[in-house]
Amino acid sequence: MKRKLTEEQRVKHMVAERLRRKTHPEKCKAAEKKWRDKDPEKRKRLNRERIFKKREIFQEKANAYKILHGCIDCGYKESALALQFDHVYGEKVKQVSLYDDWEKAQDEVSKCVIRCANCHMIKTFKRKRGVE
Repeated sequence: MKRKLTEEQRVKHMVAERLRRKTHPEKCKAAEKKWRDKDPEKRKRLNRERIFKKREIFQEKANAYKILHGCIDCGYKESALALQFDHVYGEKVKQVSLYDDWEKAQDEVSKCVIRCANCHMIKTFKRKRGVE
């Protein structure tokens, strides 16, 4: 059974590990490769779980943001599922929904307003047709 480390011991261990990686990078890379190759299915599963958890947290924050702001045109804010990010400022680099970290998405979110799906479709149609 592993013993529980104190915060000070954990920090010392982390510093020692970083120093070891800097001084012997070839050994670390070999050890990491060995670990990856040992059980690839487990590694894939753990990676999927980590990504899923990260996306879940992102989605919660994005949904809270959409509900807080509501549709800029009609005021709808009942369900985050019906609210969308509409890029109106600057140039769109990436869809907000494709990010997995809320902090990284902030630059893209700042270029958007929130619209319900209906208002977003109408506004986009008018913008493409040059009506407005």
